[in-house]
Amino acid sequence: MRILAALLVLLIAAVPAFAQTPRERILLALELVDELELDDATAHKLLPVLSAYEREREKLLGTQVDLLERIRLIDDSAVADKLLDELLALQRSLVAAETTLVAKLRKLLPAEQAARARVMLLTPYQRDAPRRRAPPRRDDLFPPGSQLTPYVPCDPFASMHGC
Repeated sequence: MRILAALLVLLIAAVPAFAQTPRERILLALELVDELELDDATAHKLLPVLSAYEREREKLLGTQVDLLERIRLIDDSAVADKLLDELLALQRSLVAAETTLVAKLRKLLPAEQAARARVMLLTPYQRDAPRRRAPPRRDDLFPPGSQLTPYVPCDPFASMHGC
């Protein structure tokens, strides 16, 4: 029972920041353990990795918010150039943190579980990205009878009714 309580506390500390309330953090932590079907030993190894990633990510995102606020208020082109360089370096740091997380997940978990864990740690907005980016179907672009339907020239001899 103590192991389960300790596991729950570690899970709450390791879940992503988009789960704001304690209840959401508990539910996400339980969902993560349930979805991955982790045993206690694996969960105890995985949770510090997730917690370290989340701390690093929160630090970088906080820096990004400050940097974007500074960019919004600039008037000088030299300062703008410097801030853009800082923003690019910050983006590289975020990618490096993601890469490190995936590498550690691969060491601790089988490939299928590592992939599922990474998807579960995405924000809901990130998880829905493939559906938002799906290319529109041709019928959606130009529904029949729409004013947007491409012009088709009329052949007056195609039928006895003309155009």
